[in-house]
Amino acid sequence: MKKKLVCYLFLFFTIIFIISFYNVNKTSPQEELSNKLLRFHVIANSNSNNDQYIKMKVKEAVVTAMEPRMKHCTSKEEAIMIAQSNLSYMTQIATETLNNHHVNQSVSINIETSYFPTKTYGEFTFPPGYYDSVRIILGNGKGENWWCVLYPPLCFVDISYGVVPDSSKETLANTLSTNTYNSLTEEKPKLGFRFFTFLNRFLE
Repeated sequence: MKKKLVCYLFLFFTIIFIISFYNVNKTSPQEELSNKLLRFHVIANSNSNNDQYIKMKVKEAVVTAMEPRMKHCTSKEEAIMIAQSNLSYMTQIATETLNNHHVNQSVSINIETSYFPTKTYGEFTFPPGYYDSVRIILGNGKGENWWCVLYPPLCFVDISYGVVPDSSKETLANTLSTNTYNSLTEEKPKLGFRFFTFLNRFLE
């Protein structure tokens, strides 16, 4: 009986050790995405049709202007450095776009960490959480926003039909771990114990 008890205790503590090691060393998909992605965020002055139209015009102008400067980035850190050094340039492009459409709104562009809810870009669904982003606020910034991923460079492709090009998928796949990349398009497999089911909650 004693031997059996010792065996059970040994098995129990071995399982607890494995779970602890797993939890300490794993990185969740959201954490990896937050560490490796730079997002782009444009917030409209209001939800009026005209303000939403202007938001898209500013987005198109800034994205077009930044494409040759950003598309060869090889890391998030490099993308942030390039964006930081081009804040004045992006502000100029946005202001010129507003002037061209005879719109009198302020433009604020910063690189900051912001909370994003769940967002879908083409066939990729990005989990909620805090991400670094280049954020453009037009006027009062009370309207609906437009967003994309600045690094890896997904902003520079047309996904009008909800399909991300294979080249962009490849870039994203090369940036992220397989597990995190797969988590963007499908449910990740769940790990669990078949017999010690009460331990499954530690893996959630």
